Amino acid sequence: MTIRTEIVHYIDTLLDVNAFHDYAPNGLQIAGLAEVSSIHTAVSASRDTLKSALEHNASLLIVHHGYFWKGEPQVLTGWRRARIALCVESGLNILAYHLPLDYHPELGNNAQLARHMGWKVDGRLSSQAGKDFGMIGHLSHAMQPEELASHLQHMLGQQPIGVYDVRKPIKRIAWCTGA
Repeated sequence: MTIRTEIVHYIDTLLDVNAFHDYAPNGLQIAGLAEVSSIHTAVSASRDTLKSALEHNASLLIVHHGYFWKGEPQVLTGWRRARIALCVESGLNILAYHLPLDYHPELGNNAQLARHMGWKVDGRLSSQAGKDFGMIGHLSHAMQPEELASHLQHMLGQQPIGVYDVRKPIKRIAWCTGA
C-alpha cells in the first residue's frame, strides 16, 4: 500500500498543478483513506463512476473533471451532496486534474490526441490560463477536408465539428482539448 499524500505529491509535481489558473481545484478534492491500495481513473466523477470505482474496491479515484467548479452553488445539496457523501462514507479519495491534464506535453489530452491521430506537434496555441494549451502541428500527409473529417470520425468514433469546406488540402492543424 502507498500513502495518499505521496501519490498526491507525485502527481501534483508531475502535472505542475500550481502553474495553472483553473476553473476548479486541482489535486486532492476529497480526502478518504490514508492508505491507498487501488487506484482507478475516469473522465468525470459521476455517480456511475463512483459506484464502479467502489465496486472494484478503489481507494483512490483520479478524474479529469472533479468537483467545486467556479460558478457552481457552494451549498452541498442534491446530487453534489449525495456524491460527496458517498466518497466520505466509503473513504474514497478523489483527485481531479483539469487543465494540468490537458496541458502535459507527454501525458496530456492534447499530446495523447496528437499521438493517437499520428499528428506531428510543432508548437502550442497561446492561452491566458497560465500555460499555452492547444497544440499546432501537421498531418503525416495533406488531406482534403472531407478526408480529414472521415479520418477523425474513424479514429475518434464520432462526427467532428469544425472541419470546414476549404478548397485546398489541409496539412497544418491546430487543436485544443481544454481551455
